[in-house]
Amino acid sequence: MRITDLTIFNNYLFNVERNRESLAKIQSQIANQKKIQKPSDSPDGTGKVIRLSNQLGTSEGYSKNIEEGLSYLNVTTTAMETMQTGTQNVLIALANANNQTVADNLQTFADQIDAALDTILNAANQKFNSKYLFAGTDYSTQPFGYNADGSAIEIKASNISGEQNIQISKNIVQKINMTGAEIFGTIVKQSGNLNSSAPVGNVQTNQTSIYDADGNEYTFIANYTKTADNTYSFTYDIQDSGGASVLTSPPASHNIKFNSLTGQMDTIDGKPASAFIIEAPSQNIQFIFDPAKIKESGNPTSLSLSANQKVDIFNTLLTIKNKLENGELPTDEEVSRVNDFNQHILNKLSNAGNTTNKLENTKDVLSNQQFVITGLISDEQDVDIAKAVLELQNQDYILQLSYKISSIVLPKSLMDYL
Repeated sequence: MRITDLTIFNNYLFNVERNRESLAKIQSQIANQKKIQKPSDSPDGTGKVIRLSNQLGTSEGYSKNIEEGLSYLNVTTTAMETMQTGTQNVLIALANANNQTVADNLQTFADQIDAALDTILNAANQKFNSKYLFAGTDYSTQPFGYNADGSAIEIKASNISGEQNIQISKNIVQKINMTGAEIFGTIVKQSGNLNSSAPVGNVQTNQTSIYDADGNEYTFIANYTKTADNTYSFTYDIQDSGGASVLTSPPASHNIKFNSLTGQMDTIDGKPASAFIIEAPSQNIQFIFDPAKIKESGNPTSLSLSANQKVDIFNTLLTIKNKLENGELPTDEEVSRVNDFNQHILNKLSNAGNTTNKLENTKDVLSNQQFVITGLISDEQDVDIAKAVLELQNQDYILQLSYKISSIVLPKSLMDYL
């Protein structure tokens, strides 16, 4: 086969150009410290880096959520510790007030109770990152405060039972707030199954005792009237010991719908089923009603109502303070409520600690995961500088050698053909 000088020259230029491209590529890799400059450099590697980078970004997002959750929990824990300290001060003051040797001036103890009440109330209204800690999902509104005449402390926010959640993994959502309802609120829960076979117009009723801010007993009556399949109208009344309603006017009814397949409560007034506040301001009655656990079933059960406490800690302390100012000692039941709240706060502090530990452990797992993923991305994408420098030197040597060989193999000029 005849090989012309032009063929040799073209082959030489092609190889030199390829060597120069290799040299430039290595120089670029060293400068950027990345092996993959563009997807075509390594399609498989590029795909792997993209997948790993997405995993890393998702994991870092979970870590950020956890950091925010831990900050929220830490401030919440501090606020609850303040409440517990205030409650302990109340118990000490009450113990001293019952000691005849120091109980000559009950006003002193009333002042101590008042100071502790302010401490607990201020902690209950504490903010973090412009959000009220114990206001549930209505965190822009101060959750607790005095009523118009200062005779009782009441709920001011619309939904102190709302939960704030964060995503800490693909399938795990963690609640990070202690709701005002679970710490302070009097919650009346409804349980049982409504009869799905009952005809339209059927009314199912149940009742329980509730109490005003001073501990006076009333009767709360809940009525469920079937209006259509899986649909009910909820109405209620609050009556005194004589059976007379204490409501100034009949409250508006609530439309409740159940899931026809599961029997679970779906909506209340067109919104996801959740607890809501019921109150009779003229009697200083206010509590949270939670009907969300009631079901509709072909196997009905008796309806029942239960309250977690008679009177909240705020109004219990307010009552005790007023009694002491009037020279009267609190009852054993009132002291028992303070003890119960103290234990309740300790339990909630324990729950907060468990949640904090869970988030810390998850954070450690995510940190290890991110370390591994970062290493895999580095293995796939980052340049081994020492190795790249050797390759650069080798490629430069080959290029220089090519130049030298060309001066020997291709020395011809126009004069060689004359």
